[in-house]
Amino acid sequence: MSTFKTDLQQSQQVENSFADKLKTFGYTVSSTQSLGTFSGYDLIATKADSKPVTFEIKLDNAAQKTGNVAIELYKVINGFKENSGLSATTADYIVYSIPPSNYYYSIKTDKLKEYITERQKVNALRTVFGGDKNSTCCALVGQEVFKNKCKEIT
Repeated sequence: MSTFKTDLQQSQQVENSFADKLKTFGYTVSSTQSLGTFSGYDLIATKADSKPVTFEIKLDNAAQKTGNVAIELYKVINGFKENSGLSATTADYIVYSIPPSNYYYSIKTDKLKEYITERQKVNALRTVFGGDKNSTCCALVGQEVFKNKCKEIT
């Protein structure tokens, strides 16, 4: 059974691994892990003479088993809806790691938000609650559909 602590450690490893991958593309990368508070994104990558790019890194250990990628939309705390995940991030890109694959799947945050909104409009978005106290609402997107919308980074 997974715990918050193990999930956090695994997520931080994925973050570090993706930061290393960005460095191979010539980026200088900084992480927000050490801040201990929500910053709106996980990594910021810069290259000489270009605008910084921010990334929200996600690990979905269940996607291989379920066939779906879980996209966190919001949380319900004490009966009130609170922004989290996709509704809270300020990152330019969302990047998923889906074990056992060593690839990363990157999508512009705005593009993912548009897709989720389109699916909601036609009542075609499947959502579930999970996480701590079943308070986190996640959209379930078929793994292959999700991967086809993303850029695969090897």
